[in-house]
Amino acid sequence: YFIFDADNILDKDYLKEMKKTYLEGYSIGIGKRKIKNKTNSIAISSQLIFTLINDLSNKNRNKYNVNANASGTGFYISGKIINKLKTYPFHSLTEDYEISLYAVINNLTTKYNEKAIYYDEQPTDYKTYFNQRTRWVKGYFETRKIYTKDLIKKLKLDNKNYKSVYTSLIGVYDLILILIGLLIKCYKYPLEIILAVYTALIIFTILLLYKENININKTLYLKVLLINPLLLVVPSCTVTSSFKNFAFSSNETFVFPKFNSSNWSFTWSSASPIVWIPVLYKLTLTKFFMFFTKLILVNALSWSKSTFLHSVASLKRFSSSLFTFISYE
Repeated sequence: YFIFDADNILDKDYLKEMKKTYLEGYSIGIGKRKIKNKTNSIAISSQLIFTLINDLSNKNRNKYNVNANASGTGFYISGKIINKLKTYPFHSLTEDYEISLYAVINNLTTKYNEKAIYYDEQPTDYKTYFNQRTRWVKGYFETRKIYTKDLIKKLKLDNKNYKSVYTSLIGVYDLILILIGLLIKCYKYPLEIILAVYTALIIFTILLLYKENININKTLYLKVLLINPLLLVVPSCTVTSSFKNFAFSSNETFVFPKFNSSNWSFTWSSASPIVWIPVLYKLTLTKFFMFFTKLILVNALSWSKSTFLHSVASLKRFSSSLFTFISYE
C-alpha cells in the first residue's frame, strides 16, 4: 500500500525502484521527496527540512542498519502488515512518525531509497509554514506519548533492532537541550549567541542546498541562505511550548520536577526527564548519566561494530548538547 498526497507527482522510475526495495524484503520503503514549486525562498526552505531528514539522516540510517523515518508521504507499507492489522490504525497528527515508531517497536524493516523520487508541493507563505511546523511538533510529542513506554520495554540486549530503539528513544531531546542551553546563554551574551547561531545555520543551509542539488538563480539562492536559518528555528521555538503536554503520560513511572517559569519555582508533574533533569538536582543528574551510560555499555557488549559505532556517535552528539546546556556561567 502506497501513501501519497493528492498533489504528489511520481518520477517515471519511482514504482520500479520501490519494487526493488519491496523484493529485497523490506516492510516499509521510503522514497526521496523533491520540491515541485520552487516559487520562493519559503517553499525551498521548507523542502530543505526533507533534505535533512532523507539525505543526512535516513541515508546514514541505511548505512548503520537503523530504521529509516517516513516523512509525510511517498512511502509504502507492506500489505501483509495492513492485512494483519485489518485496518490502517495510524491517525495521529504525524501518522508518518507514528508508523516509524510502530515499525521500530514491532521489528519491521525499513529502507530509504534515494532513487525512488517523487515531487511534493511546499508552503509558500510564512503563516502556512508556521502552522504546518507547529502541527508537526505537537504530533511528534503526541505520538511519543503513546509509544515511549513500548520503546523502553524494547530496549533490551536481545532485541535485534536495538539500535533503532535506542535512536528513537533519544529522539530530538538532545537538540532541545541545545536550544535551552543557547537560550540560557543568551541572557549573558545575547548578540554573540544570536550571530553565532545564525552564521552556523547559514553554513548548514549551504550544505543542505548542496545535498539537494536544486537548480535556482543566484538571487533566490541568497534569499534562502538568509531566510532558511530563521525558519529552522520555528519548530524549535514551538517545542518548548508543546513537549510539556506530550512528553509522557501521567500513568508512567517517569515523574520528575517541572520548572514553573511563571513564578520561578519547582513543581512535580509528568515531564520529559531528558529535558528537565540537568537543570534540577545533582542526584537526578547522576541517574541521568547512568541511564545513558547503560545504553552505550549494552551496545558495546552486543559486539556489533555498526551498533557500537552508531551508539558512540549518538552519545557524542548527546554529550555535546548536554555540555552546551550545563556549561553556562
